[in-house]
Order: sequence, then structure tokens, then C-alpha cells
Amino acid sequence: QCHCASGWTGSNCTIPVCSPTCKNGGTCARPGQCHCASGWTGSNCTIPVCSPTCKNGGTCARPGQCQCASGWTGSSCTIPCSGQKFGQNCTKICKCRNGASCN
Repeated sequence: QCHCASGWTGSNCTIPVCSPTCKNGGTCARPGQCHCASGWTGSNCTIPVCSPTCKNGGTCARPGQCQCASGWTGSSCTIPCSGQKFGQNCTKICKCRNGASCN
């Protein structure tokens, strides 16, 4: 019976151990090192990747999907709100009257 060195497991000590475990489809490539699935990064694959990167204060919420800051919309948050729309991802409708603006 094998007594595995730190970072290895399995009957022949050939399976690397990652702690914390790799998430979102990532696999443990070497002890303590995850190989992340497409769309994910970080030491244990918990940080989503957006390409192109989110602009104007937007954050990457899920792989390829930006959550835009107030006043912006579009796939990478580069389009300012227009017309009577405002707020995060320009989803709110401005009901101000007589030349007033919303923000």
C-alpha cells in the first residue's frame, strides 16, 4: 500500500489534490493548481472571465456576461443609456417631467 506524499492521493499516488477544490468544471492539474474550464480563472476557478472586459465600472457576473454600472448598457458596458432609460443596465424608465433628468 502506498503512503502518498503531500498533495497526492489514489492507490498509486497519481491523483493530484487541490484544496480548496477546483470549481466550475476546473480540474486539479498538479497539487494545489487548478486548470480552469473556459470562461473561468482564479486559483480555484471561481472568477468569471468576460472578453472583451467590462468597461465603465461594469463587473463580470458570469462568463461572457457583464453587469453594467448605472448609466451603461451593452455586452461590455460601452453604450450610455439613452432616451428615458437610466440605472443599472439602463433598465429603469425615467418618469421625470419638465426637463428634469434621472440618474
